[in-house]
Amino acid sequence: MPKPIIVEGQTATNPTTGEKIVYRGGKWFPAGASATQGGKLMQQEEAALKDARDSANMFSEVATQAEQFGKLNEKVGTGPIYKIPGAKTIANIFNPDMARMEALSARMAPAQRVPGSGTTSDRDLALFLKAVPDVERMGSGNAGIIDDMKGMATKRQQRAYFLDRYAQQNGTLKGAEEAFAKEWAAKSSKPRAAKGPVTSGNGWKVIP
Repeated sequence: MPKPIIVEGQTATNPTTGEKIVYRGGKWFPAGASATQGGKLMQQEEAALKDARDSANMFSEVATQAEQFGKLNEKVGTGPIYKIPGAKTIANIFNPDMARMEALSARMAPAQRVPGSGTTSDRDLALFLKAVPDVERMGSGNAGIIDDMKGMATKRQQRAYFLDRYAQQNGTLKGAEEAFAKEWAAKSSKPRAAKGPVTSGNGWKVIP
């Protein structure tokens, strides 16, 4: 009778006690053992966990900056008029809040880079600037982008937490991304309470 082939991550259950074990690094460990109890994660997995944490922390800060931009945008009108050469320079002289908004956009844009993806090119930076609130965009458009950025920050935080927990429980990240995608899809499918339009503030005013 041929010997059964055992692969990394394979699990088995004791028919008497119901205890589950998992095969990792050539040994069997309790399925609930943490990564440190069941041996170290592979180097790539450790790096993936670090990238997930760094990405979550970074984008949490970016979302906070986006909210700051939004609060200023409630007081300061924005729009395509600032695409006119020299318009922003003049506005910055007479309105410090406009200068603050530009500075926030400049800090948020490079932070869009995926951790570990290398340096940011001028082309990349131009694309990143389109993904953050900007004084050249109408306030209503900025408001939508800010909401999206807050949602992305929440997702990255939840992903980092999920991967950490998954690694502790299973001693590996094999299957973790698929498991998170399934969990996030289930959460995202839940209906949300409808939000009314923002009707105050120079930048967000709704014009009938």
